[in-house]
Amino acid sequence: MPYRKIVFSLILSALLISCKEKAIDRDRDSETVVIKSDLENLTNDEESFVTDHSAYTLKNGKRQSTDKSRSGKYSIKLDSLEPYGMGCQISDPVPGEFINVRIWQHEASSNGSLIAALSGASVIPLKTERAYTKTDSSEWVLHYLDFIVPEGVETIDFYVFVHKQTAYFDDFEIKRSFLPKNQIATTLQLQIPVVGKQDLDKNTEKSVNAGMIKGAYKDYVDAQLWHADEWIDIKMRLKGDWPDHIHSGKTSYRIKVEGNNGYQGLKSFSVQHPKTRNYLFEWVVHKMAEEEDVLTTTYDFLNVEMNNLYHGVYALEEHFDKQLIEHRNRREGPILKFDESGFWDYMYRKYQGKHLSVMPHFESSTIAVFKENRTLKSGNLRSNFEEGRTLLELFRSNSKNIEDIFDIEQLAKFYALVELTDSDHALRWHNRRFYFNPITQKLEHILYDAGPFGIGNPSESLMKYRLSSYNQDKELTFDNAVLTHPEFKFYYMNFIKEMATDEYLDQFFTEYDSSISVFEGAIVLENPLYEFEKNKFYERAALLRAEFDEVDSLWTAVLDKNIDQHSWTIDKKYEASDDQEVIEGIAVKAYVQHKDSARTDLLIENYHLHGVEIFAVEIDSGLGDYIKLLDQAVYLKPYEKTADFKSLSMEADIEKIYYKADNNPDNFVRRKVIPWSKPSKTTSRMELSDQWSVHADELTIVNNVVVFQGDIQIGELIHIPKQYKVKILPGTHIEFINEGGLIINNSLNAIGKEGNKITIESKSETSNGLTVLKGGKCDLKYINFKNLTNLNYKNWVLTSGITFYECDVKLSHLSIDNAQSEDALNLIRSTFMIENLSVDKTLSDGFDADFCSGSLINSHFSNTGNDAVDVSGTIVKIENLIVENCGDKALSAGEDSDVEVNGLNVNKTVSGVAAKDLSSVKLVNVVINEATFGLLAFQKKGEFGSATIQSQKTVIKGAYLPVVAEQSSQIEINGHLYEGNCHLSISWFFEFYLS
Repeated sequence: MPYRKIVFSLILSALLISCKEKAIDRDRDSETVVIKSDLENLTNDEESFVTDHSAYTLKNGKRQSTDKSRSGKYSIKLDSLEPYGMGCQISDPVPGEFINVRIWQHEASSNGSLIAALSGASVIPLKTERAYTKTDSSEWVLHYLDFIVPEGVETIDFYVFVHKQTAYFDDFEIKRSFLPKNQIATTLQLQIPVVGKQDLDKNTEKSVNAGMIKGAYKDYVDAQLWHADEWIDIKMRLKGDWPDHIHSGKTSYRIKVEGNNGYQGLKSFSVQHPKTRNYLFEWVVHKMAEEEDVLTTTYDFLNVEMNNLYHGVYALEEHFDKQLIEHRNRREGPILKFDESGFWDYMYRKYQGKHLSVMPHFESSTIAVFKENRTLKSGNLRSNFEEGRTLLELFRSNSKNIEDIFDIEQLAKFYALVELTDSDHALRWHNRRFYFNPITQKLEHILYDAGPFGIGNPSESLMKYRLSSYNQDKELTFDNAVLTHPEFKFYYMNFIKEMATDEYLDQFFTEYDSSISVFEGAIVLENPLYEFEKNKFYERAALLRAEFDEVDSLWTAVLDKNIDQHSWTIDKKYEASDDQEVIEGIAVKAYVQHKDSARTDLLIENYHLHGVEIFAVEIDSGLGDYIKLLDQAVYLKPYEKTADFKSLSMEADIEKIYYKADNNPDNFVRRKVIPWSKPSKTTSRMELSDQWSVHADELTIVNNVVVFQGDIQIGELIHIPKQYKVKILPGTHIEFINEGGLIINNSLNAIGKEGNKITIESKSETSNGLTVLKGGKCDLKYINFKNLTNLNYKNWVLTSGITFYECDVKLSHLSIDNAQSEDALNLIRSTFMIENLSVDKTLSDGFDADFCSGSLINSHFSNTGNDAVDVSGTIVKIENLIVENCGDKALSAGEDSDVEVNGLNVNKTVSGVAAKDLSSVKLVNVVINEATFGLLAFQKKGEFGSATIQSQKTVIKGAYLPVVAEQSSQIEINGHLYEGNCHLSISWFFEFYLS
């Protein structure tokens, strides 16, 4: 038995006494048993306190004191000589029983804990961790624990503990009952096999003994989850860093759904005690972010059953996967973070009592990516990751202004939400998560772990504090850099003016009050003292309004001084202490700068405060790994302000390096190499921005409007900054030659005439098409597009020859011929009105709309290599659409799209109309002629669900399978309902078609 466990058991044995005189029958129909004491009366021998239940007394009666009291004359006094007290034991706990225990502590001492030690095969202590709830007294704070008794618990011992200081406790109470069902509709049912449950319990006990949930204790086990009337395979493990994820009474778990399945639209998520994220406050912040289109994780409440044992209400929190991005109407891109493993290694050593130097955990942190394996195996995702990590590294080093790094408007809204909800916990560097947007090539924050209205919330706004303090700590790079940016200030102040109002909050709570009431009711069943304090949001808004003018004035003064963002941050000079510690997550970083079948080139950096010597490498020979000593060791000097670095090249596949540090030369450290390069100094978009010149021969600029007129050849990709609108005059003929193309960051007005059309065409397979980003209103009329290829400049790659992103688009009388890209026309996060669009001879799809809303009227598609019209996450009305000779689907609706069609004529296609993944398609006046499949409804992605088609006045002729509906999907055609009764795979369709 581990030493700490032996000591822990001896303490319990010495402290606790079970005064149980008779067994108490416990079953689900029994009444609540209450055991409480005001600590006023002692037993005859004065060894224990009397309770109101004859079967129980409380230990340490001799510590009764009149110094302080909450009720009556007495309390119990504990100090460094007598740190334990109030021992009480339940020796007949029942699995599924709900235990509620409370005690009050005088607030002068803040280091006390209430502990419930659950003993069986192992001992797991549940305890309070400075999470007090103040109620009716200004001098006393409440410790409380609520938990369900799990299987295998034989006894539960209760006591209080203080560390060094003197503390007083009063009014102790235990309630034993069974939880009634709450009004939350969703219950997560888990089945964990015996072996898996034992492994989870072992890791839980190890984490308790270590005082931290280390990475080594986060092994996944196999389990199952009940969803859509079947058990589906999952993997689960412990979740979190600090032991509050264990001590709360509800252990936190990370869950991954296996295969082509999902749960509530998620592939990976966590469940945890609601108080881990401050109950309903966190939920409100996430809902506000969703309303404001700020990226955030799904955060919700549900009930949890594990192995048929009801555990009450938990908080569900989405993990970082592509579903987070796609469900929030963004194109898939990597999610990045600063790897905080070194920080937690450092904190773990500190927790063990090590006296360590301050170390550069932020400076040394690797820029990492979630779903690393999938990202590195995908060419596009890997390129996007390279661009994203470059942006983060440039930002950390203060090498670029924030408009080069972030979407400024989104960044300002993120900060405004943090201000409104007092969620500065989300701003800690190790809590930040970033989405790299592959369309804009910029970063967006993902709001996560907000911690709103935490203990000690400030009485002033974050911006006022930053503007007044001039804190130069490098870890505050994020918060300081925004202060020197006028555009950020403009957006931020406008968002505060809009959001920090009673009207804004009234509107929000009117929409969500009913859900809040259900969740609050469920929480109160377990914690009767809980109350959702809605007023805190109104008080915070009032504070921001009161400070508004002062913040505006302070900020204006900073901008007037032209303070450079670099001057706001200083590099620390770190000094080593006399210890033998090597924090492996901080010390040495080895990046793979280049690797092929014959050679590996490494860049090695030292962030350790002592010198290090790399003396060996581990090589993958193809037949197995082996260690090779270096002919000459590589020495790196100690870290002070910057990291010393060296290159190491070898004709071999290097997997790991071995080093030893000057302060501990007998300790050989093995470190896995980072399978990507050190970020570069610029990105593809930045290169294009730097090449912009108002004097380019192709351009005419009038009053900040770039005007194209006449016959123009564009031989390079031109990136037009956002301060310039673009206008193309009637009769203009633009030829993209070589790498020619246009990226426009403002509105586009291109109005041709029926007898004097505009022509835009490519004369080269390497040209880069037309892209409009955040363009506002874009009006295009009477234009012929020919032979366009998509944007493909280094690491900036899009899918369409014509792309509109976040625009209000009006297109009329456009023809697109011979498109040489994945999509001939692609609209993303835009509104549109398209009429009289003609698309002919495409390499792949004709029109692709992602996360849009609009209308498509009187249009004609012919000879498309793949789908004619493909919409995802889109609401669209279609009238009078003709599709001929389509390589796949005439109309495809996916990912929760809503499509209404009046008038569709399809001739010669593989599939007529397909609805998939929660999409709904309504059809009227449809003719489908010569198709392999007529109407299809199915689920393609496991995290979504079934689809529906309703079709009236429909004629399907010459189709081999007129109607195909997968299980749970429905197709109603001319009043006849077809319901799927089997699962269909996409591979089956291809096999069928090819055969």
